[in-house]
Amino acid sequence: MDRTQLPCPPCSQGEWDFCRNGRYTERGIKERDGFGSQRWRIEPEYAVRLDPRLGDRGVLLEPASVLAKAWEQTDRIFGRASWRPRVALVTGAGPIGLFAALLAVQRGLRTHVLDLSDRGQKVGHPVP
Repeated sequence: MDRTQLPCPPCSQGEWDFCRNGRYTERGIKERDGFGSQRWRIEPEYAVRLDPRLGDRGVLLEPASVLAKAWEQTDRIFGRASWRPRVALVTGAGPIGLFAALLAVQRGLRTHVLDLSDRGQKVGHPVP
């Protein structure tokens, strides 16, 4: 692929986080100022929609949106497959990894969490 092509195919479909030529920008991550909630709001097409029934209790957490995106992409891939996974392996038992494991369990997958850390509070606390 021509790395100078603008926009690349994913960017032209609004999927800039899958950019193939590296010519995207992202707030606080690549070539754009970080988040300043008092001066900036997210473009609606990049926000994760919450169920309106949650009302003021609905809180958008960035790790949750990252995991939602990962599951969305997983669903797209398996939507074209003739089989469905039964087991999930989550690498990392930090807050994001444990949340990912929770979402895998909610999807009915037998879930395993692997963490390389052998110190701290995570030792000896298996995920059911």
